Amino acid sequence: MIHTLDHEVNTGFLSDEHKQELGAYSLWQSLKMGGVGSPKLQYLNGIIPFDTLSEEGTDLLQINFELTRNALLIRAWQHGDCFIAYVFWKDIKMIRFYKENELQSDLKDGNQIRFKMGVGTRAGFRKFFAKSPIQLSTN
Repeated sequence: MIHTLDHEVNTGFLSDEHKQELGAYSLWQSLKMGGVGSPKLQYLNGIIPFDTLSEEGTDLLQINFELTRNALLIRAWQHGDCFIAYVFWKDIKMIRFYKENELQSDLKDGNQIRFKMGVGTRAGFRKFFAKSPIQLSTN
């Protein structure tokens, strides 16, 4: 199941309440892990509020992932605004490379979220997902 934060309270920063719910890493923990953010990529489809942004906007929706203990955080930017969605690790069936330059997340509820990776970023995503509880599939 995909969760989103209301944009009125969504500045790109997580409230203390959300940090606790998601199990956000402290700055020190993030540094020890070598960072918890992914390379940037383009959003394709699968998150309804992001689909609406893509349809209404003139720019491609740029996103990146952030690891938390309990969920995969998805941050999207458009025209200086930040939007956040997240999926709890327990709700993710598989994350895999799809086609040559796409990444796809298959959720246990049957939904799929698709992203387009930049040229030469596949290794960066392998490194990023090696830190997560979900193994990245290559088929």
